[in-house]
Amino acid sequence: KISTNETEQTRTIVLNEKINNLIYDSGILYFTVNNLLGDYIARYNISSQTLMKLTIDAGSSLTIVGNYLYYVNVDLLTSAFIGKGIYKVNKSPLADNNYSGTKVIEASKEGISSLYSDGSNLFYYDINGYKLMKYKISDGSSVNVLEGFVKPADPSPFSKDDGMKIASYEDAIYYLDLYDGR
Repeated sequence: KISTNETEQTRTIVLNEKINNLIYDSGILYFTVNNLLGDYIARYNISSQTLMKLTIDAGSSLTIVGNYLYYVNVDLLTSAFIGKGIYKVNKSPLADNNYSGTKVIEASKEGISSLYSDGSNLFYYDINGYKLMKYKISDGSSVNVLEGFVKPADPSPFSKDDGMKIASYEDAIYYLDLYDGR
């Protein structure tokens, strides 16, 4: 941690663990611990300075909605047995402590990334077919936000290479720009 009130900043180690995917919610830090025996998701209570393991899964794109922590399961072992996808775990360490989270969304073969929430919906990128998905937590429905979107075609040059030459003089290069009408 580092103070925001002082002019001379001194860093203090809060937790001596290798972590990633750090997020904060109401006095609690949530993150994935990088452990030699297997990564896992944990929570750290700042006021009581207690660390508690929430899952045996490694997670990325951690996001909180209500009493649940949602994450993309990137754990090689648990995802091999249970499946890849988006999981949830209760933020209370007594509810789901030391187990895998509950799978909410099954991932496509290619996977899922970039999980985000607006407080009532989950948004994620489904790599299969390049889809931006919206998952409504209240009823479990999903919709492709970009359904019907067609990527604009790249502009074509007015002519093909017709023996075009590139010339240089001193510190400049001269060429014909086929995308700008030559």
